[in-house]
Amino acid sequence: MLTVTTIQATKPGPKAIRIRDGGGLFLEVTPAGARYFKQAFRYDGKQCNVTLGAFPKMKLGEARACREAIRTILFNGGDPRMQFGVRRRRTKKEDEEETVAPVAPQPTPADATWRSWVGRYLEKRKREHAAVGTIKKLSLHAARTFDVMGDKAIRDCTAQDVIAACRRYELEGKLNSAHAVRALCGQVFRFAIAHGEADFDPASPTRDAIARPQNIGYRGITEPARLGELMRALRSYTGEPVIRAALLLSAYLFPRSGEIRQMAWDQVKGDVWEVPAAAMKKNRAHTVPLPTQARQLLQWIKPLTGGGSLVLPSRSSADGQITGNALNATIRRLGFSKEEHCHHGFRIAASTNLHEMGWDTDWIERQLAHVEENKIKGAYNKAMYLPDRKRMMQVYADWLDAQEALQ
Repeated sequence: MLTVTTIQATKPGPKAIRIRDGGGLFLEVTPAGARYFKQAFRYDGKQCNVTLGAFPKMKLGEARACREAIRTILFNGGDPRMQFGVRRRRTKKEDEEETVAPVAPQPTPADATWRSWVGRYLEKRKREHAAVGTIKKLSLHAARTFDVMGDKAIRDCTAQDVIAACRRYELEGKLNSAHAVRALCGQVFRFAIAHGEADFDPASPTRDAIARPQNIGYRGITEPARLGELMRALRSYTGEPVIRAALLLSAYLFPRSGEIRQMAWDQVKGDVWEVPAAAMKKNRAHTVPLPTQARQLLQWIKPLTGGGSLVLPSRSSADGQITGNALNATIRRLGFSKEEHCHHGFRIAASTNLHEMGWDTDWIERQLAHVEENKIKGAYNKAMYLPDRKRMMQVYADWLDAQEALQ
């Protein structure tokens, strides 16, 4: 990444020196000491670059603005050299050679394809210990791109390719997934740029080319009286016992959907539930105190499911887990619309009401398994504030029961 200090401090050498800023922009320092901003890009299948201006007459910010303008020109199918540089005229010999003996395109080496670089990027995420669910989602999104550019050289992939890959989700109305595919494309392109295999991220200019989803956020009941109605509805549910237990446990413990669905008997240890890193959104182990009400629910469901590994297994799912849709569908059937409450709403209800009760924000945030933003406080501790959180969780469970009892 270029800085003004780096530009000024770089001394000329016997050969031209190039310092890259990212996205194809670089500074070239000539042996004579001149400093030029230049932009590299691919157009019509060929590697090109243009000189933008000389430092310090051209500022670094101006050069970066030119980089974005060039991206826009390329996205619209134009040739940036017509605006930012002079196209070299072809010689008569070059025209004759191309006419008489056109060069057959060479096959793309397997390790230079889009598919290959996607694979390398996913392996990197695995080495970083990304959660299993994250890798699964990324793999599914990546598969959507292979029909469009799987066997193309990553250098030859274009913004139009990215849009085509995203458009399939967009036409299905899955706008969040369409943007997730675009984000993954950008991650892979930047990964390849860092390894010298690409010079430009063609996903960058596509940000506004895909319809944006309406972001209404998660919905959750927070008003105590209405929350009491929800608890009474859950308690009186006479359908699948596993679903009933899952929803009541979610009300008392307010975990994420994936965490409660993967809850295993060997993770329940006395008055705590030890959630392994693989089940957590941020891939960090988490300790959940179990109030009396949660332990009673586990005792109630154990005769039905204690013979297996999962606390809340599904008899129909391929992986043995109940689905998030099953939980939300039950909430709908109990008379609570998706605009009013969903499974994630239990977390909203807990956060809102615990803050209203005056509990320490740090305890609440740790119980929600939100990552500590201040890294100076030290390494992540899955049991942080555990004695305080045990007390808080029991008080909250008792408060829920009190709302349920109020008719």
